[in-house]
Amino acid sequence: MLVVKLLIITSVLIYCQDIRKQSIITKGDYATIYFGHLNEEIVCLKSFKDPLALDREVEDLQLLNHTNIIRFIGRHSVDGVDMLVMEYMPTNLNKVIHGEAKNNLTLGQKVELLRDVAKALLYLSENDKYHGDLKPSNILLSVDGDSIKTKLCDFSDSKFRRTFMYMCPENYQYGYKFSYLCDIYSFGMIMYEVLFEIKPFSHVPDDSDVFKNVFEWKQQVLEGRRPYIPTIHSTDYINIMTRCWQSDPSKRPTYQEIIDNLK
Repeated sequence: MLVVKLLIITSVLIYCQDIRKQSIITKGDYATIYFGHLNEEIVCLKSFKDPLALDREVEDLQLLNHTNIIRFIGRHSVDGVDMLVMEYMPTNLNKVIHGEAKNNLTLGQKVELLRDVAKALLYLSENDKYHGDLKPSNILLSVDGDSIKTKLCDFSDSKFRRTFMYMCPENYQYGYKFSYLCDIYSFGMIMYEVLFEIKPFSHVPDDSDVFKNVFEWKQQVLEGRRPYIPTIHSTDYINIMTRCWQSDPSKRPTYQEIIDNLK
């Protein structure tokens, strides 16, 4: 077990504490996340292949303070590698819906987590920010019985790499400037995935020629193709969801409208 020093910087104070880095939670193409302990608190330590990505994420997170956004604790360096230190959340939406942490969420829990995501996105927009790569793996969860806590994460490279399944149509157009309206489109896809527990466009067979590559996908989305809606949970929920993925950004609902309709 490795003991290193954590340097926490705020606008008024600099101090050090012991932190222990432990096993790997997950390893991706862009970053590796570890378990850690800060005194008695379990934390996440995140290292980046691109050092600039850490700077970008710190720049975003250190200015944000919202109950539904992952809490930034600080950064530390070990063996010459800087790491981001954040609060620990046990799972994410993708795992809860589709993976090894699959949990049969009630409709009430689904609506609550969607409302919390919308609240976090509203907070970002009020601070002249957007997420940019909203998808299930970037929505962290803690589920304990009927209780569910939701946090957004992974802001650093979201402006540079996006997941095309959740990308808004205008994002495919050359020269378009990304905005919070793209997050609203992505939210509509997330809402679909949460309510029906299937990935957007999953009704299209794997061997179909429709979405066999990104270029075909782009063309179909630009022409207005959207996921098939298999059943109706609530007309209000379906209406707000389909408004989110409108091709015309000006016709998408505001975050406050979304929150008001998720009851």
